[in-house]
Amino acid sequence: MRQTPDKDIIYPPGNSCAFQFDNVFIPMSENIQRPRFCVRLFQDHLVVNDILRQELHVLNPTASVLWVLLEENYYDAESLSTTLTQLVGNADAAVVDDDVRATLLAWSSLGWLDIENSCYRLDRRVCEPGDPFGGRATRHPPATRLPDYEIIGDLHLSLNQNSCRVILSHHGQPGFSDALFRLQALLAGLATESDTDSNFVLRLVDAGDRFWIDRPDAVLSTDDESFALASVVTGIFNCAYAEDGLFATLHAAAVSKPGGTLLLPGASGHGKSTLTAYLAAHGWNYLGDDIVALGQKSSEDEITLLPFPTALGLKPASWPIMQAFYPELENLPVIPYADKQARFIPLPRASLAEPSQPCIRAVIFPSYTVGQATLLEAIEPIQALCLLVESGLTTGSSIESKRIDTLLELLERTPCYRIAYSNLSEVEQTFQTLLS
Repeated sequence: MRQTPDKDIIYPPGNSCAFQFDNVFIPMSENIQRPRFCVRLFQDHLVVNDILRQELHVLNPTASVLWVLLEENYYDAESLSTTLTQLVGNADAAVVDDDVRATLLAWSSLGWLDIENSCYRLDRRVCEPGDPFGGRATRHPPATRLPDYEIIGDLHLSLNQNSCRVILSHHGQPGFSDALFRLQALLAGLATESDTDSNFVLRLVDAGDRFWIDRPDAVLSTDDESFALASVVTGIFNCAYAEDGLFATLHAAAVSKPGGTLLLPGASGHGKSTLTAYLAAHGWNYLGDDIVALGQKSSEDEITLLPFPTALGLKPASWPIMQAFYPELENLPVIPYADKQARFIPLPRASLAEPSQPCIRAVIFPSYTVGQATLLEAIEPIQALCLLVESGLTTGSSIESKRIDTLLELLERTPCYRIAYSNLSEVEQTFQTLLS
């Protein structure tokens, strides 16, 4: 994504999480109507929280003008192009027209636009009560019996001094999804040997044609694999952090030392997991590898990080590098996902950070490149927000305008960086310097 958006009209949301937990949702109240969009101006960009789709978008200045034009009135594409060409100095009319038409197409695909007689206006709908899952799942009565299938995992999890039991099952015939095995390997990092009964029990069944999810608040069925996985992850978060004001999840790692916590967002393939594994092996507290969350108690202004220290997932390129630090790595099973493979290392509980609400000292976007000299670059808050969205940031439908403001304030007051590197030891030294 270019950070100087000469042509880009919209920064699309990122949902590149390796496990496709692309919509870790927080259901809205079923008795509340609310406007679909929560919009904030941030450094000449518009930040748009789409409540219906539970996505955060960032619009560059040109797209922001287009948004304002479409808020109140209908325009055809030609009129929009003409108006924007007049408003944007030194603009090539043909380029503006191409961008406008591409953006109208993109926004239409998101359901953002009303269209009448080839004219466009922003959708004015409110989020209606009754379907907090956006049509992706069917809600069933609480007593609905789930299909009886073969149990492949019965995990007792411990997080933030709360316990949760997750039971994974499939239909036992060839052809079932490998999603449950990935989820089981991931959650092994939260597993405890205690088999104490938990009041919070989650069941996920792969029945072949559909996934069934039994959570304390609902029985759901869906044919959307990512929704099914997200339902389990959300249930665990809500169990562990019920009092912590959970309002957004990030595709990010996080580590800490006494000097503070570093948040490391990044899309898959940027070396985030390998770097996190290295830091954990060198005395850093491990707070999460793939998913972490943000929380804010109603009585407090500060955003805190909510850890989710699942098993570290390492791809084949990392295995030779990490073998010296994790001798057990070569004996771990290889778990497929999508067109990739990974081995998952549950870290010893002693290496996990105990505080449930660490404050974020810096936000750093890592990028590994072979032969790259270590380069730490400070970035503007708007660049950090764009990268955060691109990496994978999901808001809940219950998020309030105030919390969007608080998120933007967090990026304004927290140092944000990009770091390019090839030497893990140098990165650790750089991080130590930041915290000192």
